[in-house]
Amino acid sequence: MSSNTRSEEALRQINKYVRQLKTNDVTYNDQKLLKTRLHVVWGEDMRTQSIPATSIWRKRRARQVYTEIQRASDHLLLPAILAITPTECTKKSIENVISYLLSIENHESVRLKLSPAEDDRATLTWK
Repeated sequence: MSSNTRSEEALRQINKYVRQLKTNDVTYNDQKLLKTRLHVVWGEDMRTQSIPATSIWRKRRARQVYTEIQRASDHLLLPAILAITPTECTKKSIENVISYLLSIENHESVRLKLSPAEDDRATLTWK
């Protein structure tokens, strides 16, 4: 598969998840996937784990990619994590995807909205 084809497929998948997350809840399978991938982004330092060096490198690269996407837009992070595997983050084609996502000036089209019930739970009150 060519680099452009991989990039286009990754962007299609991100768009698919943006639409899904705007209209439906996160599926059970997506929840399981998020649990492992969010650990890659925000988990503990991998050097303390007894895993092969190639896995550490792959996870570090994925952490860099996901962090770049999150810096561009918090709302892009979940769709990107669901659409782009840590292994895909190690491929050259991901640079095209990141460049495109970082070049978007207005992320309003990917903005995820909480339902009214979730809005109430998300409100912090200081006493």
